[in-house]
Amino acid sequence: MSNSFRSAIAILALIAGILSTADASTRPTTEQTRAQTGKSVQDPRAARILKNFQAGRKVLIQTSASEPVMKDFDQAEQQFAAGDLDGALSRLEAALKREARRSTFRVIWSTYDRITEDYEKFDRYVFFMQDLVNAYPNVPDVRAALASAYGVKAAHLQKTNPAAMKDVIRYGNLSVDQLDVALAIDPESFMARLARGITFSYEPARLADAEQDFDKLLSLQVMRKNPWYPYYMVYYYYGDALKRGNSLTRAREVLTLGLHYYPVNEDLKRLLDEVNKLGASR
Repeated sequence: MSNSFRSAIAILALIAGILSTADASTRPTTEQTRAQTGKSVQDPRAARILKNFQAGRKVLIQTSASEPVMKDFDQAEQQFAAGDLDGALSRLEAALKREARRSTFRVIWSTYDRITEDYEKFDRYVFFMQDLVNAYPNVPDVRAALASAYGVKAAHLQKTNPAAMKDVIRYGNLSVDQLDVALAIDPESFMARLARGITFSYEPARLADAEQDFDKLLSLQVMRKNPWYPYYMVYYYYGDALKRGNSLTRAREVLTLGLHYYPVNEDLKRLLDEVNKLGASR
């Protein structure tokens, strides 16, 4: 496993968060959030997580989540704001179990993922998601969540304990294995296929496999029209993979197409500019 591949493992954890926080800024700030502002200055992690809670609640309301789920989510935010980290995670875990087969699972997972990663609750994350997979083995999103848990565990070990390389490799392989299983269950699982495509794109020997995953996602244009999915990421990470593989013409085509659908996306604009500058220098 190359250094670039090990670094790419950490991307898995970001996928869930992006899926539900794209419009976080549209929700008005609550009194509770304003009261937390002072703490957030000292702890930027809290600000990110409170923003995630805000975005998550908005999506749960829009999708008519059940009253017990809303109660768990709101109480988790209150406990987090009060400094009860374990209590907040327990509430989110209860909601995740309740919503395992529903699309709202991704929203709750987003917040849970952010807290466990930012506050280094990696073992709890892994153990809980392993239990959830045992309870719901045929749900792709649950498998993708376990892949994320393995991924952030591997990335943390790589950063903090270079001597634990065997464990880094083991968790990294476990992460990809879960994505493979998720895609065997549902070949159109957006999160699993995007995460696997990104991960493969950082391993030169598997760049062709990454392109297959990205091409599959591009063939599922119905997802582009669904607000549940940050579809621009397909164009961005595909273009980035092609750029790193020196396929600049194809990268330009993919990014230009992405900007056709997302003309104000700054990430796509920046990456296309980098590709054009590379092309002009050769």
